[in-house]
Amino acid sequence: MNRIWKKLGLVLCAVLIMGTFVFPVSAAETRVTGGSSRGNAMVIDINKDYITTIGSSQDYSIFKFKTYSYRGYYELRLTNVSVARPINIYLRGTDRLDAGTALHTKNLTRGNDCYIHTYKKSLKVNSWYYVIIKNTNRSSGKVKFKVWGAEDLEGNTMTAAKSVVVGKNYYGKHTYPVDADYFKFVPESSGNYRVVVKNMSQVGWIRSRVVNGSNTMLKKKDYYPTGDYMSAVVSLSKGRAYFIHIQTGDEEWSDPDCRYKLFIQKR
Repeated sequence: MNRIWKKLGLVLCAVLIMGTFVFPVSAAETRVTGGSSRGNAMVIDINKDYITTIGSSQDYSIFKFKTYSYRGYYELRLTNVSVARPINIYLRGTDRLDAGTALHTKNLTRGNDCYIHTYKKSLKVNSWYYVIIKNTNRSSGKVKFKVWGAEDLEGNTMTAAKSVVVGKNYYGKHTYPVDADYFKFVPESSGNYRVVVKNMSQVGWIRSRVVNGSNTMLKKKDYYPTGDYMSAVVSLSKGRAYFIHIQTGDEEWSDPDCRYKLFIQKR
């Protein structure tokens, strides 16, 4: 009996050891091999999960993707699954300059994640970008990654703001974390106007501001929940440009239903 228990114990230990070091690939992940240079970079798709194996003799593992033909938001999400020594991650354009804002991409150790997002640094439309994994320490192992992308439905700067008029409902949607949407309003006559922004999302909070062309705050309401709204009366001058800025926070963002309604009324 003791021999049987010993054998079972050895089998259990072997299973536990294998479970520690074997990293199964889910059905959703596609195995790919990166190129050694930009010239032979492996083409990947946006919004698709990938896993790659890096060899100890590889200095670089390089992939490339093409951005949408319309304005969009992108985020590179990458996990060092089993590369024993730290690796470095870059997202660069054809100009060889770093793109986006990087978080934890330098000396990424085994079992940790990194991100490169474009909250503030947008990528050019219809352009090639490179995901570069630099194997500085010549180690081997697996890396999982994905370039997540979403269309930016509304203008996220004053320059790109969508024009709105009095008496019409406008429906918008935040499509990524900290999405900042701008709407432009030019009054046809001077006077008081009511600006209403209602949070119509199922979950999450938004904040709204009314600013002038110099980005000076006129009215605001910070982080209000689903069903609540900002109703701000402001004195505006004929022919001048004003902007309604509607933004969500990262932790409050909900992809399917982060929606709002904008309405402007002459008092």
